[in-house]
Parts: sequence; structure tokens; C-alpha cells
Amino acid sequence: MNIFEFAMQKEQDAEAHYRSLAQTSQSEGLEHIFTMLADAEVRHYNVVREMQSTTPEVPTSNIVDEALKALRQARASKSMATVSDDAQTEAYEKARQIEDESIQFYNEQADKAEDEKAERIFRQLANQEKMHYVLVDNMADFVSKPEQWIEDAEFTHILDKYRGTDYYPDMP
Repeated sequence: MNIFEFAMQKEQDAEAHYRSLAQTSQSEGLEHIFTMLADAEVRHYNVVREMQSTTPEVPTSNIVDEALKALRQARASKSMATVSDDAQTEAYEKARQIEDESIQFYNEQADKAEDEKAERIFRQLANQEKMHYVLVDNMADFVSKPEQWIEDAEFTHILDKYRGTDYYPDMP
């Protein structure tokens, strides 16, 4: 299996995991976020597939802003679900692991890339996976401690520390 096939398989696995989380979510807002994450993994799959024959552009992502909007709506409608069992907790942990492995993989491929364009694409994919990691990490906190999230108003206070960093390089 070459690196492109491996990367595409990782993206398919991540998509399947997020679709599963969306189907089992008890919150419309979280279901929407998991669906957005699954769709983002499909876009990554397509970029990697296209890299085999062309130099594709990595689509920009507004997933953080969309997630904030969905969480605000969930909070406003009081439709926040909490993590109530070990299986759900494990599902969030698996999502973090998937994203962490993808970050490492894409950064390693960028380091090995002989072509400047391929390196740029791999770095962009790694940065988007970092956004996913931070988002999933904060969602896990959101569902495990909803009362604290309500007191803190929203999780932008946590995400703000990542703005302008490698996690969110394209965010103002």
C-alpha cells in the first residue's frame, strides 16, 4: 500500500467514525458537527486521491465557526447531551486518536516530500486535522461537563488561544 492509499484509508476510517458518532448523538447540534467532520474527511480523501495525478488545492475550512454556531444553538435550545457511558467516552477518545495520528502522518509526509507543492498540501491537511483534534477535544469536554460550559458561555475562550497558531493558521 502506497502513502496515498494509506492516507485515503485513514480518511475513510475517520469519516466512518464521525458518521457513527453523528448517528448515535442525542443532540442535533453535535450530530451536525460530527457530520461536518465526516464531510471534511471526505474532502481530505478527495485531495489525497487527486494528489496522485495533479496538484489539488486544499479547500479552506470554516468548521470551527460552524461548530461554534451549532453549539450556541444547542445551548440556546437546551438540547445538550451529556456523555453517560464508557462507550461514548471511548468514541470521543478514538476520534482524538484518529486526528492525532492524521496530524503526525501528514506532517511526516510533508517532511519527506520532495516536491514543494506536495509539502504544502500535506501541511495544510495536517493543520486542518489539528483543527479537528481541538474541536473534538473541546466537544468531549462540552458533553462531559455541560454545566461548566453553560457557565463559561461557550468554548471560544478555549479556542481563542489557538487562533493565529499552527492549529488555526488561517483564522483571524
